[in-house]
Amino acid sequence: IHLVGKDTGTIIKGTIGSTTSTFFPDADPETNTVDGKTVRDVVDETMAVIRAGAGTGSDDSQVSFWGHRLKASTTTDQWLELYRSLFLFDTASIPDGDTIDSATVSLMPVGFDNNMGGDASVNSQIKIVSSNPASDTSVTNSDFATLGDTEFGTSQNQADMEVNVYEDIALNASGLANISKTGVSKFGSRSGWDLDNTITGLIWNSGGDQRVEIKSADVAGTTSDPKLVVVHSSVGRRPRPAFQFTSREVTDITSDSAYVIWKTSIPTDIRLNWSSSRSEVLGQSSFRDLELKTSHSVSLENLSPDTTYYYVIHAAAPARGNIATGPWSFTTLPALEDTEPTDTEEDILTKITQQFKDFQLQVVQLMRQFIQFLVGQF
Repeated sequence: IHLVGKDTGTIIKGTIGSTTSTFFPDADPETNTVDGKTVRDVVDETMAVIRAGAGTGSDDSQVSFWGHRLKASTTTDQWLELYRSLFLFDTASIPDGDTIDSATVSLMPVGFDNNMGGDASVNSQIKIVSSNPASDTSVTNSDFATLGDTEFGTSQNQADMEVNVYEDIALNASGLANISKTGVSKFGSRSGWDLDNTITGLIWNSGGDQRVEIKSADVAGTTSDPKLVVVHSSVGRRPRPAFQFTSREVTDITSDSAYVIWKTSIPTDIRLNWSSSRSEVLGQSSFRDLELKTSHSVSLENLSPDTTYYYVIHAAAPARGNIATGPWSFTTLPALEDTEPTDTEEDILTKITQQFKDFQLQVVQLMRQFIQFLVGQF
């Protein structure tokens, strides 16, 4: 295990097959790497204009900054402030010949605002991207325009985040490629609204604030700092067995519920995302369980009848990285139709008896009428 950054630790030899290295930005005053925020603070601008504009402010010495933040002006659908954040990690200690197997950026929320009701939207997720600041040890106004447009990884929806619980964001292939084995790895964060130039999921209101506040490296210690955890291995090492999903099924499906069950080969925590839209499955409903175990299950309630749902399962294990499977699907049953109660045998017998009595009465009446007819003929 290799720790690099503020409170640099010694190297401890890990299990044969891979090495896990953890990196932190430096606290202020920085020596090698920085974390901080940059903002475009204006009067009235559309989303397209404010996201494409130049930065007007910055800070790299506060104990918290923004995973993302968007503040409305007093003019309908116009914006006052758009924040982006940067966090850099000195990853030069990763051997040049090593292969980077997986990596996770972890950010710890410390507070939220949801004045525009966007916390359940996929666009409220923290999107990890590249950054390219003018300096590795300070954040300036001009750095606002250096954050990339390619998503390297994404958090949960804002509504599913918890204060003082790390959001562990697994990096995709593009994110892994952004890690330097010879210098500083430069990352940043934006909201989905900022990244995709949209206001979908927001209910604009004058002065409204939509934000996720996260702790910075200027908090004492490293237990809440932004961190980059990299699992890497060298050629010739015996590969460390990867963990995997060993089973998965959906049971007890009704018109409004279902039960998802799966197992992992080693104890992991889990996150389950589900949605009736395949394209939005990662941004809709979510369940998270941080307990490490091999058998997992989630009961899904309040589903719609006769509807196909898609789900993705994520699993993470300490020092072993993250895996995911899906999207998989299942379809709920049609709604039960109202039907008349089924007659019992006793009910049926009663009906038959009554029908027979009615028939007898009709026969008697017909016989009387026939007799009267005959009498009338003579």
